[in-house]
Amino acid sequence: MNQFKCVVEFEKLMDVVKSSF
Repeated sequence: MNQFKCVVEFEKLMDVVKSSF
C-alpha cells in the first residue's frame, strides 16, 4: 500500500515537471 502511494506521488511530480517544460 505504501508503495502505491509512492507511485501516485511520483506520477503527480511527473505531471508538474511536464507542465513546467
